[in-house]
Amino acid sequence: MNIERDELQKIAQQLDYFMRDYGNSKALEIAAEAIADELEERDYTITRVHVVQEWYVDVKHKRNAEEHLVREVAEEWTQWMDTGEFDTDIVETDIADVKYDTEVDS
Repeated sequence: MNIERDELQKIAQQLDYFMRDYGNSKALEIAAEAIADELEERDYTITRVHVVQEWYVDVKHKRNAEEHLVREVAEEWTQWMDTGEFDTDIVETDIADVKYDTEVDS
C-alpha cells in the first residue's frame, strides 16, 4: 500500500533495537524524532465517499402529460443548476491499491 512508509517503519524499528541494545545518545534521539515526524507525514489512507446531489424540481405541466416527459424536463433543468444540497456518506475506509480521485492537503 505505502511502500515508503513501510520502509521508514522498518528503519524506525531497527533504530529502536539499536538504541535498546547499545544505548541512547542525543543524535539517535534526534534521528528517531525525525523518522517519527516523517512517518506521520507519510501516513495516509484512501476513503470512499458517496456524494449525492439532490434537487426538487417543480414542473408545470398538463394533467394528462406522460410521466417520462415530466422527468425528462426536470432532468434537463437540473443540468443548468449550479447549486443544490449535497448529501455524503462514507462508504469504505482504508482502501488499498486504488487510484484516488482527489486528496486532502494537510
